[in-house]
Amino acid sequence: MSSRSFTEDGFSYRLDLVRVTASARVDVTHSRPGEALVDYGFSGTVRLHNLTPNRVAPGFGLGADVTPYWNEGAPACRGDRDELLTPAAFPVEGEGVPEGACTVVTDPVWTRQGGWTIGDDDIPEGGFAVLRGDRGSDPQDGTLIFPEDQADAAAESLRHPDGWLLERDS
Repeated sequence: MSSRSFTEDGFSYRLDLVRVTASARVDVTHSRPGEALVDYGFSGTVRLHNLTPNRVAPGFGLGADVTPYWNEGAPACRGDRDELLTPAAFPVEGEGVPEGACTVVTDPVWTRQGGWTIGDDDIPEGGFAVLRGDRGSDPQDGTLIFPEDQADAAAESLRHPDGWLLERDS
């Protein structure tokens, strides 16, 4: 899916996005006439690999940012975040992301879930830690407003991003 390598304090790591699932649900019953609310979220798994030869690498404090993106003009990027018509979409840039791509405002929390055996914060040589993220439909972040006649196309687009940007959480 997506991969990113980095070095921290002389240790070498690689992040691999191994699974991610997006969801979107249209709700017209709780919206104004002519509008539709679309609840959006995604969840997934990232592996944090220790690539440092002959070393147990610290894993404490390391994480991943996962950002869905859509190519320019995608229906997913035409919604608003609130009744003040604040746009939900904004430009996104990164390695491998096409010019003009956009993302919607989401903030997944990727938490560590074990996957290694030497202490809570160490990753053995050649081993990995598993990070799981869940960006659920939170009214503060996950609900977008679309014109009612565009909501189904927007939800379908939200379920199928054109790509995923994977970066180290700093």
